[in-house]
Amino acid sequence: MPIKSVKLIPGVNVEKTPTLNEAGISQSSFGRFRDGLFQKIGGWAQYFFYNAGIPRALHAWQDLNSLGHLAVGTTSSFGVITSGAVNVLTPQQLTTNPAVNFSTVSGTKLVTVIDASLTGVTTIYDGVYFNTPVSVGGLILSGFYSIIEPIASATSYTITAAKNATATVNNGGAVPTFTTVSGSAVVTVNLTAHGLANNDTINFPISTTANGVVIVGSYVATVASDPDTFTITGNAQATASGTVSMNGAAAQLLYTITAGPAASGAAFGTGTTYPVTFTNSSANVGGTGLPTSVGTPCSFTTTGALPTNFAPLTTSVTFTNSSANISGSGLPTTAGALVTFTGALPIGFDVGNTYYILSGGSSSTITVSDSVGGTAIVAGSAGGSGTMAYNNTFFALGGTSSIITVSAASGGAAVVAGSADSGTHTLNIGFGSGTYGFGITSGTQTGTPISATNWTIDNWGQDVVACPAGGGIYYWNPTGGFTTLVNILTAPVFNEGIFVSMPQQILVAYGSTVAQNIGVQQDPLLVAWSDIGDFEAWTPLTTNQAGSYRIPTGSKIVGGIQGPQNGLIWTDLDMWSMNYLGYPLVFGFTKVGANCGLAGKHAACQLGGNVYWMGQSNFFMFGGSGVQVIPCPIWDYVFQNVDTANIYKTVACANTSFNEVWWFFPASAGSGEPNRYVKYNTLERTWDYGVLSRTAWIDQSVLGSPIAASPDSYIWQHETTEDAAGSPIVSSMQTGYFVVNEAHEKTFIDLIWPDFKYGLYGGSQGASIQVTVYGADYPTDTPTAFGPFTMNSTTQYINLRMRARLVAMKFESSDLGSFWRIGNVRVRYAQDGKV
Repeated sequence: MPIKSVKLIPGVNVEKTPTLNEAGISQSSFGRFRDGLFQKIGGWAQYFFYNAGIPRALHAWQDLNSLGHLAVGTTSSFGVITSGAVNVLTPQQLTTNPAVNFSTVSGTKLVTVIDASLTGVTTIYDGVYFNTPVSVGGLILSGFYSIIEPIASATSYTITAAKNATATVNNGGAVPTFTTVSGSAVVTVNLTAHGLANNDTINFPISTTANGVVIVGSYVATVASDPDTFTITGNAQATASGTVSMNGAAAQLLYTITAGPAASGAAFGTGTTYPVTFTNSSANVGGTGLPTSVGTPCSFTTTGALPTNFAPLTTSVTFTNSSANISGSGLPTTAGALVTFTGALPIGFDVGNTYYILSGGSSSTITVSDSVGGTAIVAGSAGGSGTMAYNNTFFALGGTSSIITVSAASGGAAVVAGSADSGTHTLNIGFGSGTYGFGITSGTQTGTPISATNWTIDNWGQDVVACPAGGGIYYWNPTGGFTTLVNILTAPVFNEGIFVSMPQQILVAYGSTVAQNIGVQQDPLLVAWSDIGDFEAWTPLTTNQAGSYRIPTGSKIVGGIQGPQNGLIWTDLDMWSMNYLGYPLVFGFTKVGANCGLAGKHAACQLGGNVYWMGQSNFFMFGGSGVQVIPCPIWDYVFQNVDTANIYKTVACANTSFNEVWWFFPASAGSGEPNRYVKYNTLERTWDYGVLSRTAWIDQSVLGSPIAASPDSYIWQHETTEDAAGSPIVSSMQTGYFVVNEAHEKTFIDLIWPDFKYGLYGGSQGASIQVTVYGADYPTDTPTAFGPFTMNSTTQYINLRMRARLVAMKFESSDLGSFWRIGNVRVRYAQDGKV
């Protein structure tokens, strides 16, 4: 009897019928192709369980202390996983509706806001967005403002308006009112001293319904001679006549809240290291250590958090007894008593900590002494040990490091965070480089953690930068001490996403904010970018390279990434390249592909020198030959099966080690989350598919092999094992029908000779593989199954007796810890009549 080899065409094809796909593969699951041969895929193990929302974005990076971090953006949280622990950094916002109570001074830009809902906000890091335009003192306050200075009451603060007030007003201001006429879509808006010219635009961020007319978003104003009124055209005709106040005659203010330094043990903890470089303050000569001349004044720079008690801008503090809250000029005298404080917060004393008195007295002494082979930095003196007070000059005693010891002073007291024991707490100071400006001030105001439909994340050196879809841009420094992401107050208020443009290190945002004549509005086609090396400089000046550009085609920007050579922007229709040109244009924009828009924010990735993405109805790549459609023999599996309402959740995933690009997409019969995958081997140009749910992915990184997340909040590291988190991977492939004899006669098959690799190279050859043979006489017949038969490294042949015109085979494994790859399987056959 003759013998026939089952040599399969590499790749899975579902476009062809099983009969047409002779010698091909028609079905697959959890497999890949290597040198044209199908093999079981690598497995995954749990990396972390982030029990907070559905993960939408991951990003890995390493800080200057060589610590690897994984940033995770979910629908309800943002955190950074470091050394197996998570630091939750979700941005906080607070919405208030204060009575209109603002003050201005004629000829100045400063505006005082009184908001009784606040319990204290900070300068520099907190901001306020006026959802309601407010007119006061000849100004219209609308949009985003940095908080300049909190007032002592902690319920007031100042902001800087865009221009000078024309009148001095105390506790005044007004919000817009809308007047309608029944049967008309024209709405009269009353906004005192609006300053609009005819055809100017005004934005109303929050919705107000005025007698059946919904007013929200930007409108073109029709202005007559009245400086206090103008008209707009609503979305429908009013159902009644009357006047309605926007937001019920109160302002609506949205605050971004930044939490200060970590509370527990942050002030005086054992073994905490800060990277600091000390320099000669007189000549400001940089160096990696202290000046060698004893008694030389020293200053310092740092790339990390400010070391405790090294603060150029700290102020004095009044300690009080926290139980009775009795003010005093020193500490309570009862040892072990709880301590709190009033006044400005000195560096090293955090609101979240509890402080104890270790011994009686009225002052705290921080003793600085030489360490082994090191140096002491003493405030206010040039020798020996001394008392570390605030606002002092620091002197070098010689050496390369210092230890600050907190202990009870003679006749005094030491204040230690988080413990009531006596003794010594040591703070070790290391060395680094960088610059430092201000200490971190911890605010007492807290907000509500934001939710997000999606995130984009990148790193700016050792800082992570992140953007919730439709929100602001935030950053976090691993050594900076903040317990939440910090809002970049000077960046566009609203954005769809970000990425860092390299090698210039420019932060690029897309779908960003544009200024209206009154207020701001998100422009879905606007690309904005910061200055080189400064993500806080976004206003274009002759002295920087910040700028913006509006994509002229499409309806919205869907996504953007930094490609191998330039930035790439996708709209819903086209693809654009942004090439760095330098000042003054900065970037040049070129449409490089038409009708190849992106399916979703994370549906594109780069692998090697090419970029791959999924569109609404095709797969594409961009490389040296421009944009090309990737032929896809499993097109039906994706685009006839995708949940079009949730296609924007599609995730593109590069797996460099295997030259693969995966796409996880939501199937129409699923939950709306990505629960199917297709995979393209870019080297062998083969496709396969399977069922697996992943909502975020990063390629191999400083943290090792690829890391992915699933909708149930688990984070997995792939290609680390042969199993699925301890469970068997059911890997399978099924051939199309092949015909042993093209004549009318049926075929009789009696023997199968298996040929497989049953394990990894040099490893145990212990895989167990099941083969099922299917026979049919006609393409539309329900096939008859023979088997499954088990094969392993000891199996010489399988004795099979079957008759059919059409024959297909399925190979499958479901054992733990196994690996296999198909070789040249053979069958023995003979003609067996026409019946």
